[in-house]
Amino acid sequence: MHGVRVGGVAKLIYRVVATSAALGAGFPQESLQKALAGRIDAVIANAGSMSAGPYCPGSGAQYFERDALKKDFRKMVEAVELVAAPVILGNCGMAGGNRNLDWMLEVAREVFEELDVRDAKVAVIRSELDPAIVIDEARAGALHPLGAGPALDEASLRESTIVGQMGIHPLLAALHGGAKYVFAGRSCGATLFAADMLRCGIAPGLAYHVGHVLESGALACDPGSPSDCLVAEIYDDGSAVFIAPDENRSCTPYSLAAHSLHGQAHPQLQFFPEGVLAMAKTEFFAVGTRSAGIRKSRFYRTGKPWPLSIKLEGVRRVGLSKGALFDLDTPDTYEWTLYHLLQNEDVIHNRMFPVHYYSANGREWSRTGEAKAEYFDVGEPAGTQNLDDRTLCAIEDVPPQATPSGSRPLLDIARVIRSANAGINWITFDVLFVSKDAYEAALRSNFFCARNVADELGFELTSVLGTYFVDNCNAIKITLEKPIVSASLAPGERDVFGARQQSMLERLVIPMFA
Repeated sequence: MHGVRVGGVAKLIYRVVATSAALGAGFPQESLQKALAGRIDAVIANAGSMSAGPYCPGSGAQYFERDALKKDFRKMVEAVELVAAPVILGNCGMAGGNRNLDWMLEVAREVFEELDVRDAKVAVIRSELDPAIVIDEARAGALHPLGAGPALDEASLRESTIVGQMGIHPLLAALHGGAKYVFAGRSCGATLFAADMLRCGIAPGLAYHVGHVLESGALACDPGSPSDCLVAEIYDDGSAVFIAPDENRSCTPYSLAAHSLHGQAHPQLQFFPEGVLAMAKTEFFAVGTRSAGIRKSRFYRTGKPWPLSIKLEGVRRVGLSKGALFDLDTPDTYEWTLYHLLQNEDVIHNRMFPVHYYSANGREWSRTGEAKAEYFDVGEPAGTQNLDDRTLCAIEDVPPQATPSGSRPLLDIARVIRSANAGINWITFDVLFVSKDAYEAALRSNFFCARNVADELGFELTSVLGTYFVDNCNAIKITLEKPIVSASLAPGERDVFGARQQSMLERLVIPMFA
């Protein structure tokens, strides 16, 4: 039992294992074995994202080597065949389009055959959308752009592979249908974990926040890693405790709070198809020396564009990469054509995310039925809650009314300066300071208001989504619009935008005020 609460010992009501941040990235067999000791309610892996750029969704190719992904999946199947818990995989084949998903299903058939898996109920949820549906919505002016994105063009859309990012409801349909194995296309990483927790009666705020931590594997630990397992235990007092199976890792209140920033445009708000996860009032607490927990996260439903909104991502092939005429192994070039919200609930309810059931016996899978998601409201009404990502926790522009007493290089007062993409058109920088005093000194300097950040990093002020203070981990988050990378990023290549801005951040000298 983990964690004594006020009024006595809380009761464990749910326990879930995340194998890694991405299927194919690897995880230690020993970690999984330790994680599976005791109660198990679900074993879940996020298999990808769009962070690798347009190449994977456009080409149908994969990011990880087939043998590496197969090895990870085989370890999962070997373990879970001994327990009754469901296995959920989302963003299959990295990008979750039909070709990516079918590739993952072929790997699964091989593994089932090798391990002689029999009478397994499988659910497959597809996320690819007919471009004609999207074109109709574009003609009606019903697509909501997500920041500075690609201009809508019917010809480009017609040539595109388009996926919608599913929330909890299709996953719930698969689980309600009794699936042991769920293979989902493009998905919100956190909802892969939140869906089953909601099915078991766990509050949405806690479920989504737990999902956000677990979707990155052990990255929320100290030291963190996306290639290791992490366990979450949910208790009946409304708290969740995170445990690293690897005894060389620890979860701390600081590591969990700092992870809430990772890859997100806002430090306290995360937007899902069903509503908004708000973490401004979240409490982070220690449990012993190696575990930590969260409580009091909230989930709100609001007016349009939430709920119900589905993020659409579209990619098309635009030609051959430089040099491809002379090198048949050089990949084609792809570009983003769509990064918008779909809000037509008739389309969402009736034409997206079909669930198909199979009875799996080794390689032979027999179709047994299908289902559609049943949609319902999630969370509580927002009321007067501030869920505006432009104003909540924004650093105000307040020039100091004094003369600086000195200056410090930012590298001397920051313990970590990191960057990450948040979607295809935003980049974030997290500056985590060495102490509360250093953090407050940086805020007093006014160096990190949006106007000064734009000047220092060479951006237009309109391209700064926001600069934010984060008191619970002594951090400052900067979120900027970035150019959309249109060229193909093949596996192993990196989107290097942001390296220049990070280098400029690291060279900053911050004036100190008393």
